[in-house]
Amino acid sequence: MVITRVHGKVGGKPFRWELTDWKMQFDITTQEEQERKAVDSWFRFNVISEPTRRRLIAALNYFHAAIRLTRAGVSPWEFMSEAILNLSKVLEALFPHPGDMGSIDAARNGLRELGYTEEEIERDFIPAIALRNGIDVGHVHLSVFTHTQLRVLHDYTESAELKFRELLRRILTKVQDGSYAISPYTDFKASPDLIRIIDKIEKHLRNEGKATEDN
Repeated sequence: MVITRVHGKVGGKPFRWELTDWKMQFDITTQEEQERKAVDSWFRFNVISEPTRRRLIAALNYFHAAIRLTRAGVSPWEFMSEAILNLSKVLEALFPHPGDMGSIDAARNGLRELGYTEEEIERDFIPAIALRNGIDVGHVHLSVFTHTQLRVLHDYTESAELKFRELLRRILTKVQDGSYAISPYTDFKASPDLIRIIDKIEKHLRNEGKATEDN
């Protein structure tokens, strides 16, 4: 059953709430398919446990965060910008951009290598990176979108879930059968600048705790 309309009266005044142009997506499955996915998941622990495939683990984590955010909001738009940010991070984690190449071009190249068409790349994936700094994600955004613009953004975020899920599934399958290799990541240490910031915070907290004890 799908609810398409809610109506009633408040203070004697009638009201009606409807879903307009709502696109629902389904992932059809069977018991056998679910059992196969469970078995595949166990075998894929070996795929993601390889230390040099840290980019793949990061991408899976960012995707998981994006999906949790879309489920946690009380409205379709509450955490939409944060969800898009995490989808963007999926692409940036998987497809690093060396030298002067930007993150969008690096993502395009990586997606082409995986067999995606230009239309699929530009329609399903690139908007996540392009929107990252434009809708209160990476930077403050104080202007107001129209209802139509918000609907377009929400529709993209909703449709992108299945596209990114399929991307990760494709990569896992290809890595497992040896037909694709994740760009390795071996620098596990935090940057010196970040370490200095953390050390500075630790010093402030330690001094604050000492001052509290003295008082």
